[in-house]
Amino acid sequence: MNVTTSPDGSSAVPTGHRLSTDLAYVAVPSVGDSSGEDRHYTAQGLQVMRTLAAAHPCGWIVDLRGNDGGDMWPMLTTVIPLLDASTVGYFVGPDGQRTPWRLAGGRAYAGTEVQSIMPNTLAISPGHAPVSVLADEGTASSGEAVLISFIGQRGVRTIGQPTAGVPSANAGFSLSDGAQLVLTVASDADRTGHVYPHLSPVVPQVVIYNTAGSIRDDALSDAEAWLRSTSDCSAR
Repeated sequence: MNVTTSPDGSSAVPTGHRLSTDLAYVAVPSVGDSSGEDRHYTAQGLQVMRTLAAAHPCGWIVDLRGNDGGDMWPMLTTVIPLLDASTVGYFVGPDGQRTPWRLAGGRAYAGTEVQSIMPNTLAISPGHAPVSVLADEGTASSGEAVLISFIGQRGVRTIGQPTAGVPSANAGFSLSDGAQLVLTVASDADRTGHVYPHLSPVVPQVVIYNTAGSIRDDALSDAEAWLRSTSDCSAR
């Protein structure tokens, strides 16, 4: 994956490049939950997206392979320009109550609470180019949440391997002895309302197998081929 670290080496940040002249590739890695890391990550993500969009690509590849989670909001903020709905998923509590993942004004919200440190107001024109989202067994937790945010969107194809199977929200609780207890408090659901159970992997639309029947890892070439077959790219 094409990722780099922040100046202090604390966290990977989004990176990207053009594939040939017509496609854009952006790697969205995991990120910690400190405000400093979140701000640096988001700023880098916005810069990468602006640079790639300036070339007017006919299709996008979002690479979530190896993204094992952390704070989902900087990740989601990075890809806001590629999402076409105001509600792209939900947290579903044990009582069935749903808290939507909302996008408004370039910011991501959990219900009514803003989560983005800074807005991503980049507009990709004309309309939304097709998007291929890559995942593998290393895509977990918040990485799976970002994958789920694309599911149900027209012009999106998910490709790769089944994920780690922990598409859920966790919360930390302080104990009397100073220890921290982290519990799963909600499951993830996509924009259609489909709930992804804990310990069940999110299966891409296209799972890549080799001739022996085992999963192979060349999702990137499959993503490129699919994007170039779409009307947006084939017309160029």
